[in-house]
Amino acid sequence: MKIYLRIMVRLARPLIGRKVPKDLALILPRLPRFTKEEEIVAREFIKQMNWDGEYWFDVHIPSEKAKWVVNAPPNFKYMWEMQTAKRIDMVILTDRDVKIVEVKRLMLSSGIGQLLLYKDMFREYYKPDKSIELWYAVYYWDPDVAKKCEREGIKWWSYIK
Repeated sequence: MKIYLRIMVRLARPLIGRKVPKDLALILPRLPRFTKEEEIVAREFIKQMNWDGEYWFDVHIPSEKAKWVVNAPPNFKYMWEMQTAKRIDMVILTDRDVKIVEVKRLMLSSGIGQLLLYKDMFREYYKPDKSIELWYAVYYWDPDVAKKCEREGIKWWSYIK
């Protein structure tokens, strides 16, 4: 008997990205927009965390730059919006919260800035009714950046311990 989890996170608008079932994400030949090392990190992260929920990859958040195009054909506006959109590596919708995951080969301080920006933009654009949890999944970790993550409330996970 299968039990299906009903996702309780409500968003103001549907996510723009690729929804992939968790089991399929572990065996797909390629995950969207990931390098080989990032794919290894993403798959192992999904396996170890094992959260029930909806897994979305390459989630778009339209940029303010999209508003710069005024008198242009609709197809050009759409193209400009897609080109300037911020792209979140992985979003996991669970019954308790929304998890925004940045996947990188190296743990760099720039990833912290990306996550903080994504959190604000995601909250503003999608308006989730649950809290947002930030995760930084990396292949190699850095103790200085890890310390800063903890200060900023960002949880991190490393493939290489």
